Amino acid sequence: MAAMWFRIGLIAVAFTLSTVPAYACSCGGVDLSSCEVPPADIIIRATVLSREFDQIRPSFAPPVSGGTPRRMSRPYSVIRQPEPWGRVKVTLSVSEPFRGVAGDTLVIRTGLGDGDCGYPFEVGHEYLVFANESQGEVTVTTCSATQPARMAIARIEQLRALRDGTNLPDVYGFVGTHPLRSDRAGWEQVEPMAGLTVTARSDTAEYRTQTADDGLYRFRGLARGRYRLSVAAPPGRRALWGESAEYTGTSPGIPCAMNFEVFWDPE
Repeated sequence: MAAMWFRIGLIAVAFTLSTVPAYACSCGGVDLSSCEVPPADIIIRATVLSREFDQIRPSFAPPVSGGTPRRMSRPYSVIRQPEPWGRVKVTLSVSEPFRGVAGDTLVIRTGLGDGDCGYPFEVGHEYLVFANESQGEVTVTTCSATQPARMAIARIEQLRALRDGTNLPDVYGFVGTHPLRSDRAGWEQVEPMAGLTVTARSDTAEYRTQTADDGLYRFRGLARGRYRLSVAAPPGRRALWGESAEYTGTSPGIPCAMNFEVFWDPE
């Protein structure tokens, strides 16, 4: 009889655990190449000062009490509850505000990163942060357009122009190395490519400029018309826009950044 009740108890616990809701990351992501600035309540350029984990008592643990624990007449059933989202507290030093914040520091919340859309911030690294306010907290997830600042240089150029009411270059963009991994950890490996020649060709004219130390290139004063863009990569490498060595359809005044990635040439 005792064995039968033990089996029933196991089944009940297993059923209970299977019905506990879990936090899972589900979002369509953000198109980082879009001309439009991605939506967010707060947009800042900032460096991570600290990354802390909230130490909370697991919700399935029995309550802590003083004195001598009393004997329980029934077996204690452990029911695991989902951990609260936002256990990671990240303190940011704001170097450049673009929207929605005026202080020198900002504390944001994110998840642990194990399938819960938590952004993997690294201490000492600089980011272009897209945050939202929710229930009195400022949150950042991998569903936002947040990315390392050094690969977001063209977006920063656009945000500065919008904030300051200035004009963007006729044609501009970022040239950086292609990350070996496509996830956020891979983004940390992106390096700007300085000193590369970028060429803009139309049917009647040809212009050249070079990428700056941060990988940004700018063309100003272009004649009206459509231009083909290409980047002269270092020996043993090639620069691509998407899967092409040339971007064939830009015109002066279009607010879209034309970003190129530099790959190792397998040939």
